[in-house]
Amino acid sequence: MRQETYSYGQGRVLVANRLPNGQPGPFRWVGDVSELSIALTVEDFTHKESYSGNRLEVRKIITSKSGELTCKFHEMSTENLSLMLLGKTQLTEAGEATEIALPETIAANDVISLQHQNISNVKIPTLTENTDFVVDSTFGTITFLKPQTSFTKKASYHYGAVSSVALLNDQPVDLFLRFEGVNLAEKNEWNLVEIYKVNFNPTDALSLINNDNNLDALTGKAKILADTTKVASDALGRFGRMVKIKK
Repeated sequence: MRQETYSYGQGRVLVANRLPNGQPGPFRWVGDVSELSIALTVEDFTHKESYSGNRLEVRKIITSKSGELTCKFHEMSTENLSLMLLGKTQLTEAGEATEIALPETIAANDVISLQHQNISNVKIPTLTENTDFVVDSTFGTITFLKPQTSFTKKASYHYGAVSSVALLNDQPVDLFLRFEGVNLAEKNEWNLVEIYKVNFNPTDALSLINNDNNLDALTGKAKILADTTKVASDALGRFGRMVKIKK
C-alpha cells in the first residue's frame, strides 16, 4: 500500500513590484505571517439535455476564473502599513518649530496637541515646565496645569524624525507574491508558491488595543489577477504556480 503523506506549512512571504514585462523586481520579506491561504473560484452554468424526457444535467461550462488570497501580517513596518492601509509613507526629518500659536483660553488639565511628535526643549514664554504645564515628549502634547485666559504666548520646540502612513490616500498596485514554504509533516520537502499578480484591498481588521494573548496583526485580502504577459502554458499558467521540492 502506498505510504500516505501530509502537509504542515510554515515559511516566508515576499512581495515585489511588477516590472512592465510582468517579471518581479526586487523582493521584500514582509516579516512574520501567521496565516496565508488561497481560494480559487469559477463561474459556470450547466446544460440540461432535452432528449431523454428527464432534463438531466450533462455539461458544465466554465465562463470565468478568479482567485483571492488572505493573509495575516504581524510586522507593522511602514511598508506593510502602506500596503494594507492604501496609504503613502512620509518621513519627517528632525527640525525645530517656532512661533506656534496656542488657544487663547485654556482650562486646567486641557491637553493641547502639537503638529509634531518626538518633541523636546518645549518653551512657552513666562511659563515653566512641570509647574505651569507638562509635556508628553513621545506623542507631542502639552497638558496645562493652570488655566490661561487671553493667552497670546507662542510655543517653540524641537522635534525628532518620525515616519507616518496616511489612510486611504493611495491607489493599490499590482504585486508579485512569493511563498517559500517548508513542509514540517514530511522530511526534506519544500513548497514554492508564486502568484504573479495580486492586488490588495485595505485591511478589514487592525486591532489597536490588545487584551488577550494574541499579537496584533494586519488582516489582508488580495485579488489574484490573470497575468496576460505570460503564455497560458502547462508549466506557468497565468495566475501562479506551486512547485514541490524534495531532496
